[in-house]
Amino acid sequence: MAKRKVCVVITARPSYSRIRSALFAIRNHPDLELQIVSAASMLLDRYGQAVNHLEQDGFKIDARVYMVLEGENLVTSAKTTGLGLIELATTFDNLRPDMVVTIADRYETIATAIAAAYMNIPLVHMQGGEVTGSIDEKVRHAITKLADIHLVTTQKSSERVVRMGEDPGRVFVTGCPSIDIADAVRTENGVEHLWVAVEDHLLFYGRIGRKDDRVVEFDLAVDEVRPELLGPAHDDDRIIVADPFE
Repeated sequence: MAKRKVCVVITARPSYSRIRSALFAIRNHPDLELQIVSAASMLLDRYGQAVNHLEQDGFKIDARVYMVLEGENLVTSAKTTGLGLIELATTFDNLRPDMVVTIADRYETIATAIAAAYMNIPLVHMQGGEVTGSIDEKVRHAITKLADIHLVTTQKSSERVVRMGEDPGRVFVTGCPSIDIADAVRTENGVEHLWVAVEDHLLFYGRIGRKDDRVVEFDLAVDEVRPELLGPAHDDDRIIVADPFE
């Protein structure tokens, strides 16, 4: 019996942390063949070429999809989505997967979902049913309606997906696999808990509200906390995030 081909499309650094432990599980399963498509900011130098981490972990990249247009604004976000749809359709046609896995709610993610759905390839969506109030939420819910299998993080997320009309038998509460990374760190270091020292600060920037408001709030937060910089993801407001540090 031929192995079933599971094609996982990874388009950004956070996506890899959310899927990493699942990649090992798929690769080690005797009845599955793992296919990895690395795309978008995963491949770019300015975002740290996160694809290198996949290869360092021993994963083979089956396809690389360059799809990011320069500009980092709303127009290039829309155009990048369209370009990604074109390129991913070609990639799926070449790889012939039995299913495609897409992660979360970015514009690269919806390009993946549309390509798979129109090619009649079963789509597995991770982290649907969550609520953020931003464009990501619209994308996330749209992908839910394109997906065939839903791997959600919480019971509330499961309930939202079912209320959108999805078959409860195809909705599975799995949690977020990125927790596996934290658990591995805790286990390897022999500690009961993970914590951040009180003098350290982790500043999370969320894309909610009007852009002008977000700029003011972020500037105030940076002035107050002065955190260490972890480079922002590829979004239309990346420059706004980066400016206070540069």
